[in-house]
Amino acid sequence: MWCSSLRILIVNLVATVTTGESVSLDDLAKLPSVIYNPSRYFCAYFKDESMESKVSIFASGKMIAVGAKSEKAATRDLMHVVQILSKHGFVRNSRPKVTVQSIVVTVELDRTINLDELQELIPGLVYEPEQFPGAIFRPLYLDVTVLVFASGKMVVAGLKSESPIEETVQSVLNELGLR
Repeated sequence: MWCSSLRILIVNLVATVTTGESVSLDDLAKLPSVIYNPSRYFCAYFKDESMESKVSIFASGKMIAVGAKSEKAATRDLMHVVQILSKHGFVRNSRPKVTVQSIVVTVELDRTINLDELQELIPGLVYEPEQFPGAIFRPLYLDVTVLVFASGKMVVAGLKSESPIEETVQSVLNELGLR
């Protein structure tokens, strides 16, 4: 997703569904496109060539899609997995509600940023270059975390919907005095 006035790109979207039904991961592992290694992790993974994201499937029936670049893709991938599980008798609830948990976007400002100066101007901004090359900022009125780099790139994590992305980024830029 590139926005008109700023270069904003969704780099990861995490979404979940809960079927409310237990799933036998040992039986699920017999299906194609399923990877299950209980000695390594306590869920199974599903990904086939039609999917953008990878879906983790837990014995509780909860599923998590990671790696999508849009809400539409995450929903499509989760519902694809739910339909396959339904078809094979693992779940009966074939229309669970998809919930976006987090969206991570990158923002390119096309200019460099003096992080030492920014730290002096913005209360609460943390910049410790010996620990991490970027500044960490948690805006007062937004439930997101922002990483700001001297190169002029930013990462905004914790968004819950695609619709307010540009507005949120503009608000962050205003709060940082970068507009």
